[in-house]
Amino acid sequence: MKKLNENLMKLINMKKNEINSMKEVGLEELEDLNLEVAVDGEEEVEAEVEEPVTEIKEDPKEEKQKEDNKVEAVEDLNNFKEVVEERCDNNNVTIDCSIDDREQVTFEPCEDNKDITLLGPDRDGIVIKCQARLLNLRVRLKNVCKGRKIALGVLLCEFDSEGILRPRGLRSALIEVPNDGNTPKCTNVNVNELCFVLPDNNICHKRRVFVKVIAHYADLNPRNFCL
Repeated sequence: MKKLNENLMKLINMKKNEINSMKEVGLEELEDLNLEVAVDGEEEVEAEVEEPVTEIKEDPKEEKQKEDNKVEAVEDLNNFKEVVEERCDNNNVTIDCSIDDREQVTFEPCEDNKDITLLGPDRDGIVIKCQARLLNLRVRLKNVCKGRKIALGVLLCEFDSEGILRPRGLRSALIEVPNDGNTPKCTNVNVNELCFVLPDNNICHKRRVFVKVIAHYADLNPRNFCL
C-alpha cells in the first residue's frame, strides 16, 4: 500500500512537471505571436502614413491633340528627310586650275645651268586660270524703328553678252535692330560683310555690275495680322 502511494505521488509529480513545461512553452509561443502581431501592426501603421499618389488625368481631347501633333511632326520630318535624300545626291565636280604648260628641258654633259623662257602652248604667254573678283558690300539702313526685325536682301546683277540683265548673286539676312529704350525711337543701322564672289577668266578687263537692295520690316504690329 505504501509503495502504491509512492508510485502514485511520482506519477502526480511527473504530470505536474509536464503541465509546467507545457505552460512555459505556451508562454514563449504566445510572446512570439504577440511580437509578430506588433511588427505587423507597425507595418500597417507605416503603410497608412504614406501619402497616396494622386494621378492628374488630362483632358482626352487635349491628349489626343498632342498625339496627333506628334504624329504630324514625325511625318513632316520623314518627308523632309526623303526630299533631302532625293535632291542632295553626292556629285563630284573637278575644277582644273593648274597651268597646262609642259616643256622638256635637257641638260648636256657638264652643263650646270640653262636659261629658257616658257611661253605656253600657243607661244603667247601663260594664262592664270580660275581668276575671280570679290565684292564686299556694306549697307546702311536709315531711320528704322528700334527693336524691330528687318528682312534684307542684296541682289547682284550684270549684263551678259546679249545685253540682258542677269543675276549673279543673292545675299539675305534677318536683322534685329538694337533697342536701347531711349528716344528717338528710330536709328540708323550699318550692315557689314555682304561678300560676293565673281568668277572671271581675266581680271585685266573692266567689269560692271549692278547692286539692288531690298529691305522691309519682318515683324508687323499687330502680330496676328496674317490670321
